[in-house]
Amino acid sequence: MDRLSERSIFNVTIDDMQDHSPKKEEVWEEVTHYAVFGEISEEGPNYRNVYTLVETDQWLGMVPGVIVLCAVAAITTWSAYVVGTFKLRHREIYGIDDAGALILGPIGRVILATAFCLCRCLNHG
Repeated sequence: MDRLSERSIFNVTIDDMQDHSPKKEEVWEEVTHYAVFGEISEEGPNYRNVYTLVETDQWLGMVPGVIVLCAVAAITTWSAYVVGTFKLRHREIYGIDDAGALILGPIGRVILATAFCLCRCLNHG
């Protein structure tokens, strides 16, 4: 035996891993719940859990739910319009650090780039 096949990972040798190919039943038994889609069956994931409109309508009611949905759509459309007009006026801006440089000069670039990196690292790891 060579050195690689003598090693074991979780008490399984490399030779055992090469000879083993997972069967469909074994894969489905391992993956039974997914955070976004919920229960995964043999037919595939349940995509209805992605959209929470049903839960929102149950909590708010049908008419207030539609009003809130339209309000969120209006806010999204307005913010897309504002970002689009800003991008048409300032084509050289690609990120938050460039916006900081536009507002406060070179020190603004450093401040907002550092703040963005800290926010990203502390929120997402």
